Amino acid sequence: MAPTTTMGSALYPLGEMRQSQRADGLAAVLAIGTANPPNCVTQEEFPDFYFRATNSDHLTALKDKFKRICQEMGVQRRYLHHTEEMLSAHPDDYGNMSGATVIFALDELRRQRKEAAAAGEWPELGVMMAFGPGMTVDAMLLHATSHVN
Repeated sequence: MAPTTTMGSALYPLGEMRQSQRADGLAAVLAIGTANPPNCVTQEEFPDFYFRATNSDHLTALKDKFKRICQEMGVQRRYLHHTEEMLSAHPDDYGNMSGATVIFALDELRRQRKEAAAAGEWPELGVMMAFGPGMTVDAMLLHATSHVN
């Protein structure tokens, strides 16, 4: 007899409950590729770049910890959309953005989309991802409509 569990007043076999939470059929790979923004900063230079751009050079203990983290990550290069000049021009918009990151990224995406539309380009799809502690990964597929404000 298959294991069962109770949900409310009814008795459901676990296999049926698990199957109801899964999709049938094959998975689809939408795209495979690399999209690197134009600005490249080496991992060795990144802590200095970040703390200088966010006017945080005075936080030397934190900067030293950040340098050690960057050394242990094994990443060689970081590709950034923003230049140091862009970050320095708006110091209040950058820094520790924890919860505001999604709103900031969506606003930046909206701005870039306006520029792309003015140039005759029209990106239809995009992906937004956030990585948290442990195995936390949030992903959102963005689909452009034909209207630009």
